[in-house]
Amino acid sequence: MHPALAAGLTALAVLAAPAWAEEESGLGQPRVLAREDWPVARSGAAVAGIAAVRETVRAMDGGDGRRIVVRHPPGAVGAAWAVELREWLVALGVASARIILEPGDAEDALVLAVAEGAWR
Repeated sequence: MHPALAAGLTALAVLAAPAWAEEESGLGQPRVLAREDWPVARSGAAVAGIAAVRETVRAMDGGDGRRIVVRHPPGAVGAAWAVELREWLVALGVASARIILEPGDAEDALVLAVAEGAWR
């Protein structure tokens, strides 16, 4: 393959990659927040105590370009759950501009990942 073509295909792949693709570069593995782990009675302490939330926020610390990507179940209920999680993350001190919500395919879970770099 011609080097210029190879470089162009690589650049295209990077631009077309989903926003959470950076976690595969060693930034951390996605964490799953299952519906049964979401507390019925929610508080800052309860949400901060969820392992997936705590580990994701910890992985995000220390990098100005890092952000949290929340992939939620399809539909209005999944989107509402992701919005509520975002609100709790903001209440816990994460800037809302550093939280990206994206539809996913898990039916009963949120997938949390830390990504680095400019949001596409």
